[in-house]
Amino acid sequence: MVFSPVRWFVFVASLLLSLQTFAATPFDQANQDYAAGNFKEAARGFEQVIAQQGYSAPVLFNLGNAWLKAGEPGRAILNYERARVLAPRNDAITRNLGLAREQAGVAVPVPGTLERAAQSPSWNALTWAGIGALLVTCASIFLARLRPSLPRGGLGFLTASGACALVLAASALAVRWPELDRAVVLAPDTPARIAPANAAAVSFSLPGGETVRAQQAHGGFVLVRTADGRSGWVSEAQVAKIMASDQMAQS
Repeated sequence: MVFSPVRWFVFVASLLLSLQTFAATPFDQANQDYAAGNFKEAARGFEQVIAQQGYSAPVLFNLGNAWLKAGEPGRAILNYERARVLAPRNDAITRNLGLAREQAGVAVPVPGTLERAAQSPSWNALTWAGIGALLVTCASIFLARLRPSLPRGGLGFLTASGACALVLAASALAVRWPELDRAVVLAPDTPARIAPANAAAVSFSLPGGETVRAQQAHGGFVLVRTADGRSGWVSEAQVAKIMASDQMAQS
């Protein structure tokens, strides 16, 4: 059988296209799906990247964009919030989070002055700052006892500085501690029931994208509390914590 030049060209082009598709990474494929308007497929692809490589602010941001374009503002808000944990001062994340909340029709949580100040550094930065301050304080006290001949003024200043930094880091962590329970409702009109059972009466409904506090879990349900003080049991499949356990190690 003799191939004509045209057939050879088609054969080589098809082979190269097949190799390119085969070699494409999940991240590349997700970006291609996003560019083609296949937003749900893109979101699944970015989720696969996170499952393989762990959380990162850029991938979470892309995942939020994909879900927002797919008409799932609740899932978009969840991933923007997770991205903001890793990159708290990123303007693009903050801007798109606001757009997602506007699309979902949910109120923007307004943190107090102390909360805004404590949210500026990341969890990781606060933890390392506290550890460093503790080490400085302990080292200066140890040196003062080990070498009494050393200048007291310098060691005293070092001890006081370390202690102040330790108090500030611990205070910031204490202010931010409730963030560990923050969760986002994923689906619109999510029923909050009076008991953790499908047969239990519905107390109220939650809009997709609303931020709640997840207090405890039981039998496939989570007890959530809203900003205005209402409590109800929601299916675990319809709510997700912002600070996922495996994200804590990266924040």
